[in-house]
Amino acid sequence: MLDGAYYYVNYLTLGNQYFDADGNFSYRSGTVGLIALNSAQSATVQGAVESQSYRYAEYEWEDDEWIDDDVSAGFFWVMLVLFGFLMPIPFLVIGLVLPNSAKRGYPKYWYVLAVIAVVWMILAAILTGIMLLA
Repeated sequence: MLDGAYYYVNYLTLGNQYFDADGNFSYRSGTVGLIALNSAQSATVQGAVESQSYRYAEYEWEDDEWIDDDVSAGFFWVMLVLFGFLMPIPFLVIGLVLPNSAKRGYPKYWYVLAVIAVVWMILAAILTGIMLLA
């Protein structure tokens, strides 16, 4: 609205120099021709302006409120015990028992399995120590 009247600007006829890099109309320089709207067109535009409503976006932010620090710490310690100490026990037992059976050959491979299980448990113990000190 300009001086109580509505005007129309035909953006399709404007050159590229009238717009910024984002495609928005730029008021930097130059002149633009305006076409005055008649009373019926002005009434339509005025009705649209009066009936418009503003819409505000509602944002939902993801957060970790449902995760309690005690629950996640407890979950970590349970998983560390299960996967770090209890899971290698069967491999340790197999690696120490099967080399002594008469039917199994190549006892050194079974001992390697036992050594891997012990290294696994040592690494779990180191991780436990690091986590307790941190």
